Amino acid sequence: MSNSPNARKYLTEDELKRLLHVIKGSKSARDEAIFLVTYWRGLRASEVGRIPFSAWNQSKRHLFVTRLKGSLSGEFPLSKAEQSALNAWLKIRGSAPGPLFPSRESGTLKDEQHDHQQTSGPRQGQHAGLYGTA
Repeated sequence: MSNSPNARKYLTEDELKRLLHVIKGSKSARDEAIFLVTYWRGLRASEVGRIPFSAWNQSKRHLFVTRLKGSLSGEFPLSKAEQSALNAWLKIRGSAPGPLFPSRESGTLKDEQHDHQQTSGPRQGQHAGLYGTA
């Protein structure tokens, strides 16, 4: 993908597959679940960090998302990929109340974790061959 003003601002299907392959290869159930929920729901990094564990209705396979900046909040059905990734993350996270994706330090998504998301995505994209060589 290019940084020029006229460049497309989305991933092709092949690029998305390569990026998902890199994320799956990282063996981080948390990163995979965060990416899939963020991608399929079209969330901002600041929104995914605010999702409480209680927003996930496992039996209905739905997730309630509170959107920011005037976007539509509501309960949304999860894709099979999202549900599978969340189930894998649940085995590690456990079912304690709190954020769905707690930080390792405080249990909430802090600014430094938001910064990590902003840098790890491009790094994973680079490994997937989206921005040149890794």
